[in-house]
Amino acid sequence: MSFLFSYIGYILAGATFGRVKNWSAGEVLTHTDLNAEFNNILNQLDPDGIGVQGLSSSVAEMYATADPYPGGSASVPTSLEGDIQRLRYVVAQMSGKTYWYQDPINTTILSTGDVSRPIFTWTDANTISIGAGAYHHSGTAIQMVYWVSAITFQAGADGSNAASAGTQADLGDAGWQYLYIDDSAVVTQASALLDADCFLNSTTAPTFSTTKFGWYNGNDRCIMAMYCDGTGYEEWWHDGDDYVVHADNHATITNQLVQASWVDAEAGLHGPAFSTRFEVIFQIAESGTPEAGGLYWRRNGSAATTGQRVYTNVTDDDWYGPTIQVLTDSSQLIELLYVATDNTINGWTKGWYFPRGM
Repeated sequence: MSFLFSYIGYILAGATFGRVKNWSAGEVLTHTDLNAEFNNILNQLDPDGIGVQGLSSSVAEMYATADPYPGGSASVPTSLEGDIQRLRYVVAQMSGKTYWYQDPINTTILSTGDVSRPIFTWTDANTISIGAGAYHHSGTAIQMVYWVSAITFQAGADGSNAASAGTQADLGDAGWQYLYIDDSAVVTQASALLDADCFLNSTTAPTFSTTKFGWYNGNDRCIMAMYCDGTGYEEWWHDGDDYVVHADNHATITNQLVQASWVDAEAGLHGPAFSTRFEVIFQIAESGTPEAGGLYWRRNGSAATTGQRVYTNVTDDDWYGPTIQVLTDSSQLIELLYVATDNTINGWTKGWYFPRGM
């Protein structure tokens, strides 16, 4: 805030103005002349009638701001008052508060794309608890938006936001849905402090914006994804970090014969469209003693020869491997290789990771 006062001080320090009277040698000094000259000084130091208290002689005056860049074009002030109001507007945008003079919530959430991710908690098939969080939102306005306590979001058009997909009783076809900060609702809210109707669920996946440094659908910023089983959301577990655990493992590979040449896993891993990082577990499904050798994986389309080892030389025909982290391409596929001979494999997706910018 100090730059604002320094700027005003600079303006006043450089002020130049004419005097009321030029004095002659031996001329008698009168109270009328003194009062006139001092009034001249006070008037000149009070451009636009700002007053001794500046632009804060009342609460209404203290609120006053002006957008210096409305509609993507500069709004040039015609007075010192307009200049100060534009600076106030920028201070409010930077702080993320409703009024420019309020203490900022978190001065670190100021950069494009920044996020303080909340804990997303599955409550039931159509209800999500969104813990306290903050996001840099590049929508109609570019600002930090935030909420300081858990928000209960009811999915569906008859829930928290009428623009949401589905209804609370039936959220739609089986598939991934996405939780967004609804830009139009943020505009209506007219505050950086959000509530439940500022979010919506949608079947449209976001894409990454290289200018907003986040995952967006238009001006709506995506912050989470949920899997709908054809009626409501399946349960997940999340602790606020970048990993989301499926409450139940999702079968991805079922009795697939993997041999001594690289082959695509029979299905993509189970996660939202934006995720290419997963945790998976494999099982030997061979009837009888497994073939000697080892299972390896690589990212789909990779030129790696050996890839990453999952296990080697296992003799148990019902053996489960360790949980491993894998990276996929945009199709969410990995490739598998069984060195030496072949084996029948099962695989499950245990969870997925948020990408950068979300």
